[in-house]
Formats: sequence, structure tokens, C-alpha cells
Amino acid sequence: MQPALVDSTNIIAFIVSACLAAQGAAFVLLRPYLRSDTCDSVVLMYSEALKLLCSVLFSWHQYRLYLDTMHMAIWPVITYGVMNLLSFYSLPRLPAALAIVIIQLKIVFTPIFARIFLKRALLTPRTFALSALVFACISITRYEQMLARPQKSGEALRLGLEIPDRDGVDMLAVGGLVLETALSGLMCVYMQNLFEMTPLIMWRRNVQLAAFSTVFYMGVATFNRECATAQKSWLSLEWNALLLALLSACGGILVALSILFAGAVGKVVATSSSIALTVFAEALLVNHRSPDVLLSSLCLSALNAVIMYSVVS
Repeated sequence: MQPALVDSTNIIAFIVSACLAAQGAAFVLLRPYLRSDTCDSVVLMYSEALKLLCSVLFSWHQYRLYLDTMHMAIWPVITYGVMNLLSFYSLPRLPAALAIVIIQLKIVFTPIFARIFLKRALLTPRTFALSALVFACISITRYEQMLARPQKSGEALRLGLEIPDRDGVDMLAVGGLVLETALSGLMCVYMQNLFEMTPLIMWRRNVQLAAFSTVFYMGVATFNRECATAQKSWLSLEWNALLLALLSACGGILVALSILFAGAVGKVVATSSSIALTVFAEALLVNHRSPDVLLSSLCLSALNAVIMYSVVS
């Protein structure tokens, strides 16, 4: 008798993954409207502080274990810091179309590292579902860029502006972005081992990660020249910066829950599927136009790949 495809764990995994995809789309859509004079380091510091507070509320009864193997939480904090530096260096130096393709490699790197470190099978129907998701995400973002380019070009010509040429390829930037996506896949697998697949340990690890990250970003904000008035901004955080920090903190918690219930690869599937959701929502809510047949088909292809990954064994 075959086991049921749907049980309580699968339902929780689906709900958490859907919430993570929705959070990713909301973050991208609201980011342009949540501008403030508060520097990014301070916003990230508050985001980690909020995540720390939430994690403590869910794990206060095991506070005696907060220092247990705490050193294991240092490596993700350092690695994510390196990833941010690589991303900030590479993205402005690469054509957007090439950057999109490289970023989607995290869907490829994560199963490979899961195979190496978690002994997961690689050549399965899920692999083909992941491949379909990669192509769907690349096609969606590329097609949306092609639709937006004539509008941007016309606006630039009307204002007499020169459109910057970024068709050249900086191989150092390519290498940096490939390394960033590889580290992203590696960290997903490492975090799955770090949480040890139990909610109690996951919340305790989140306390450790958030504590280290809060101190890390506090140091960055203090010594960053762009945050010369960081001490004042810590005490007078603008409401939109606080909302952005709250949204970012929700994303961090949902990532941890997604890794716990859906696994490292499932987390990447959720974040990648948010691309289709973002493009679809932007067309309806921001550009006030109905998605055309091709864009709708591409979004449905991404959704189909996610469903296939979820139901096949």
C-alpha cells in the first residue's frame, strides 16, 4: 500500500513555503516604497534584533542551552556577510540578463551539495522538476525585462538621458556571483544540519544566529562611513525603515521554518517560485495591466514545476 502523498508535515511544509514565496514577493514589491535615510546596516541590525526577540519568545524555556555549540552559528554569519559583499560587487558590473541566469544556479548548487553532504539522490524526477523551474524563472525575468526595456528607453530619450552600456562581461564579477550562489546552496544544506530537523533546536539556533548577526551589523553600522550618524539613527528609526526591518525579519524566520519542514532544496524552490509571483503581482498591482498569454504561461510553468517537485518522490 502506497503512503499518502499528503500528511500533516507536507501541509505545514506547503504553507510555510507559500508564506516564504509571498514574503519574498512582498519584499521586492514594497522595497522601492520603503525608502528612508536610515542606512541599510542599521535596518539589518534591527531586523536581526526582531528575529532574536521572536526566537527568544519561542525558546525561553531552554535558555540554559543557548550557549550549546554556539560556535557552529558563527560560520553562517560570516558566510552570509561574504555573500552580501560578493553580491554588492558583482551585480552592478554585470548585464541583468546574465546575472539572472547565474543567480538561478542556486537551484542547481543546492541539490548537488545535498547529494554530497546529506547523501540525497541526485538523478530523480525532482531533478527534472528543478531544471524546469530554473528555465521558467530565467524566462519569466528575461521576458519581463524585454517588456520594460522599451518603456525605459523611451523615458530616457524623452528626458535626454544616456542609457548606460553594461553589455560587457566582467569575468571577475561573474566568478564572484557564481561563488555567491554556490555559497548560498552550501549554506542551505549547512543550515539544515545546524537545525537538526527539530523545532526546539531550530529556535535555539535562531537565537544564536540572530545574536551574532545583530552584533555584526552593529559593528558594520558603526564603522561604515555612510552611517556616520548611526548612533542617532538607532534611536530615531523611521517607520518605513522599521517596517522594512520587520518584513526582513519575517523572511529570516520563514527561511528557517522552510528549511526545517521542507528541507534545503525545498527552501530554494520556495524562494525561486517567488519570482513568478513577483512578476505576476507587479503586472497587476504596479503596472495595472493584465499579464499576457506568454507571461501567464511562463508563470504557470514555474508553478507546475513547484507542484511536481512537491508531489514526486
